Amino acid sequence: LLAKIMMIRDAKESIDMSYYILHYDDSKSAILYELKKAAYRGVKIRILLDYTGSISNAPFYNDIKSLLNIK
Repeated sequence: LLAKIMMIRDAKESIDMSYYILHYDDSKSAILYELKKAAYRGVKIRILLDYTGSISNAPFYNDIKSLLNIK
């Protein structure tokens, strides 16, 4: 987790992440927080999720969707 957070913090241009399943827990909350901070720095964020069912029903959907509105 610390390595992922440090890589997000060090990103200058883009971040590409993929997850098979993204469970909403403290570690993913920390990652989403760091991604949001990176987006505010102007870093392009791309997340690929392979999630069974509709992602719009996932508890973290609004957190991920909020990354779209950061410019």
